[in-house]
Formats: sequence, C-alpha cells, structure tokens
Amino acid sequence: MTRPPEEQRAVCDPWALRRLNVPDRLWGASFNGLSKPLREPIKRYCNNLPDFLGQGIGFWFFGPAGTGKTAGGVVVLKAAWERYKTGYFTTVKDLRASIKEEASYDSSQSVMDRARTVDVLVLDDLAVDDFKHFHFGIGDVEHLLNSRSMRGKTTILSTRVTPNVFREEYPSILDTMRGTFHAVNCEGYDHKQDAAAKIKTMFGG
Repeated sequence: MTRPPEEQRAVCDPWALRRLNVPDRLWGASFNGLSKPLREPIKRYCNNLPDFLGQGIGFWFFGPAGTGKTAGGVVVLKAAWERYKTGYFTTVKDLRASIKEEASYDSSQSVMDRARTVDVLVLDDLAVDDFKHFHFGIGDVEHLLNSRSMRGKTTILSTRVTPNVFREEYPSILDTMRGTFHAVNCEGYDHKQDAAAKIKTMFGG
C-alpha cells in the first residue's frame, strides 16, 4: 500500500517507526515507562514542544547503561513526529557504518544527509572509544551537532560519558552544546535489572 508523504501523517504506527529508524525493542517507549530523572524535563519539553523545536533546543542525556536515556530520546522523537516533524534515530556506531558504506536512506537522501537535515535527530550511545575513531570520531560528531544547530534543528544526544570526561578529553564539544542542549543526569534505577529478572524467571530461576 502506498503511504502518503510523511508530513501528512502523524500517527506512530509501524510504518512511521520504521521511517524514524526506531529499533523494534523501543517501539513501545512511553512517558510512563521513563525513569524518574527523565520524566519532569521530558514532560515540560513535550508540553511546550513547538517552542523548543522552534529554537532547535534538544537534550543531552548522560548516565550509566539501563537508566532510560535511549527510551527518553525515542519518546521525544515520537512526540515530534505526531506534530508533523521529521525525525531519525541512529547510534553513533551505526551512523559511522552508514557513512563508510555510503548507505542510502531512501531514493533521495543518504543516511548522513538524513541525519543532517531532519527536524529531530536522536544520536544514541556516544562512547569514549568514539572520541579517537578515525572514521566519524568526536570531531565529526561535533561538526554534525554544530551543523544541525546552525540550521535550527533539534538533536537528542545520549551517552555514558560524563561532563568531566568531556572537559578533560574534548572540551570544545561542551561549547558546541551550550545554548541548544539541556543536560540531564540520568543516574537512577537500572531498567536492565528488570529485564534480567524476567529472563531468570523464564528459566525457572
């Protein structure tokens, strides 16, 4: 079945989630499932979405694995789509692979072009080992963030890297993010504990 152009659709059905490149396991991400540190800032953001998106203001989620950073980005991405905004989800490593392979998003755009131009980009899982990577390292990440900021586009960045590490290893990226990113420390409950307990129960543990 032929789908109407994305700007004419506002329901996050499976077609939309694939268009956004959201991983299957995160299709059900919702506000009610977010960890406590994320709920208030994301609620405030989504309640004033046109103002924040209009100014290109996004989030910088940092903290340990399992604290809901990625889910928080997907919740914002889905909320933007439902207000007729374009979006894309990718990890830093997947974007690097797409660049090396010169992968296409669709017949009119490369994946990198999509990442540069969508209204909302979720750039997930920036890690310390990305800092000095030859292909799409931290300098390239900074260039992408700055390019999107100059276009007035919104980016949601998630990482386990703390602000102190950024200051020590690559301080200029903090200057790039200043003024267009709201930093949220996501330390708190580890949702992966629930998943581990569920698997253990399935095996009779």
